[in-house]
Amino acid sequence: MADELTFDKPNHSGGSLPGAPQATAGRVPVITAIAALACGVLAAAALALPSTFWLVLTGGFVFGAFYFLGGRLAEKALATYWLAFCVFSTILTGYVIGGMFNIFYLWLIIAVVVLFSTTGVVIDKVATWILSSLFAVVFASLVGYLGSLGGVALDRLLFIPIAVFSMFIVASGRTPRLMLSVMVVSSLAVAVWVIVTAASAGFAYRGNLELDQNVVSYYIGIGFTLVFGWFVSRKQRGTNFALVVGSLLVLAVLGYGIVLLASRGAMISLSLVMVAALLKSFWADRHRIWRVVLLLLLTSSALLLPGGQGVLKRFSDPSTETGGGRVLIWETVIDSTQGSSMRQLLLGHGMNASEQLIRHEFGYLSSTHNSFLLILYDYGLLGMMLFASLHVLVFMRLVRRRDTLGIQLLLLLVFQVAIGLFITASDSYLYWLALGLMLGATTVNDRESRIVSPTPPTRHLHRSRSG
Repeated sequence: MADELTFDKPNHSGGSLPGAPQATAGRVPVITAIAALACGVLAAAALALPSTFWLVLTGGFVFGAFYFLGGRLAEKALATYWLAFCVFSTILTGYVIGGMFNIFYLWLIIAVVVLFSTTGVVIDKVATWILSSLFAVVFASLVGYLGSLGGVALDRLLFIPIAVFSMFIVASGRTPRLMLSVMVVSSLAVAVWVIVTAASAGFAYRGNLELDQNVVSYYIGIGFTLVFGWFVSRKQRGTNFALVVGSLLVLAVLGYGIVLLASRGAMISLSLVMVAALLKSFWADRHRIWRVVLLLLLTSSALLLPGGQGVLKRFSDPSTETGGGRVLIWETVIDSTQGSSMRQLLLGHGMNASEQLIRHEFGYLSSTHNSFLLILYDYGLLGMMLFASLHVLVFMRLVRRRDTLGIQLLLLLVFQVAIGLFITASDSYLYWLALGLMLGATTVNDRESRIVSPTPPTRHLHRSRSG
């Protein structure tokens, strides 16, 4: 049973339902005036600003039109942020301008405020309390911290609010089809970029990328998991044949992109996703098992394509026995944790302490390559329990669900947890966006039962059975 609080805006029209189309009178003239003014400003400043600025500004106008026209404004803001972060962290990394993502943070804040003041915001008490408590632990880790409050420290302070916004937006809306679609499209774009880059380099080892191949594999793996979950859980009848064929082609591209990157952690994580899909199919509907086997054969065939030998090379490398040096790092972190004081064991060693430990012991390394060890060392057992409880909460709500969305999110949860064992995935905004999405999508089953009355705003308590 999940507790949900719903804050509703008074409805003075006397009968419209939440999510119903609203009147747009006056919107077109306003947009036209703004567009005319913008064109004048752009024309006047055309010779004064660098090309990268215009690239970002043009993209901003395109996404702005996408955001403001039509419904689901809050979900569009969330989807836009996901796409921008994914693309500018990989394909357009050379065009990143300092502070540019502040625009997207502002969009998310405005989206939540607008949502709060219009259709209402559904708040899951359990998840909100856990996230709030975790934020308090992370904030407390700044005590004694002498490093810069920018960079990693600022990111880790923003991760949880981003997850909260994601949870509110998804919980208060309809099924997040747009968000899921954008997640897949983002992964597909990155996969195509990886394939093109690898092909231009003669399919060199690991795609000849200058970025961290493990992180890029994580971005692609998110989309792969969602499409995989859809294909496995789709209904036998009534599904468009072209959509089925298209999903197989998308999976082939995504799978090939991951194979070219030859990330052992991503390959193992996706293998666990397939095992989870097999177990779920065996328990829920054994007729779906053949789909999992078919997809396993399809993705395995990517090893026969150019560049596919990189995976075999990675797993046959002697360093595989130590996880590419990860085992030594993990042992160092665990040994240091065991020698901690009671206060450090409970509350952690402080912000970014794990990075300082790794740098001191290894010199040329800085990452724990494990999200859970990072949380444990920096934020202690209390932070670790709160972090783990978020995943357990999602799992308990999803494990019995047999619908397509439920299976997609369950497999995404498996992938998130598994990849977090090999890289510090929790240091990515996409990790927390996805976690917030899963929390929001699993806490609301009665979103249409919200009461919108002509009385002043009231606070309603709903109880619904999640999963």
